[in-house]
Amino acid sequence: MPSSRAAIRISIALAGLLLGPPIVAAEEQVQVGRGVGFLNVPSGANVGAVLVSGSGGMSPNDLLMRSRHLFERQGVATLMIANDNSPLRAVELLRQYVPRVSLVAMSAGTLSAARAVANGARPNSLVLISGFLTPTEVSGSVSSIVGRPGTLPPTLVIHNRQEECERTPASGVAPFIAWSRGRAQGMWVASGSMGRNPCGPLNFHGFPGSEDAVMQAAGQFVSRY
Repeated sequence: MPSSRAAIRISIALAGLLLGPPIVAAEEQVQVGRGVGFLNVPSGANVGAVLVSGSGGMSPNDLLMRSRHLFERQGVATLMIANDNSPLRAVELLRQYVPRVSLVAMSAGTLSAARAVANGARPNSLVLISGFLTPTEVSGSVSSIVGRPGTLPPTLVIHNRQEECERTPASGVAPFIAWSRGRAQGMWVASGSMGRNPCGPLNFHGFPGSEDAVMQAAGQFVSRY
């Protein structure tokens, strides 16, 4: 039978386990807002990213869906959600597991991320991949939703110079970075193209063949904040 001191130490250890953050050993499906998400918290992670899909939702072809495992290799916890879900709720949920949480959004998901920021989400940083950066004739933009540069957290813009999607033209990158007044920085990543839809996940828009470069840049950025 353990001594009274040993029993106290065991009790304290158990209390620490009970009061600590929830432990997720492998990716699991969780309820987020109006839908579901895929949660993965690597052992020892202290930074996380809410991944917001493009307009196709959590399709296997979506850049973030097909590449989310690359964050795990960098020790970054992830919560994958569809673009029509609630990034704000997802940030709140992931903060139950890790203290620092960023938003990483793809294509139409960048508009959802912008709405979350405008509505009070406080991600540590923001990564916009093939983003809706400036208003066009067919869509709104991150800048018009956020409203003012001071609302932006530190932001990384990842774009393809060969972008062919009219909703996310490469020409929108420089004006957005200028509008941000130093809160955003840009990075160009080249890729192949295997799709016919210029706004699809397998065209330049979705960086086929360059997933490692995109996710490494995103992972390194969110790990800084």
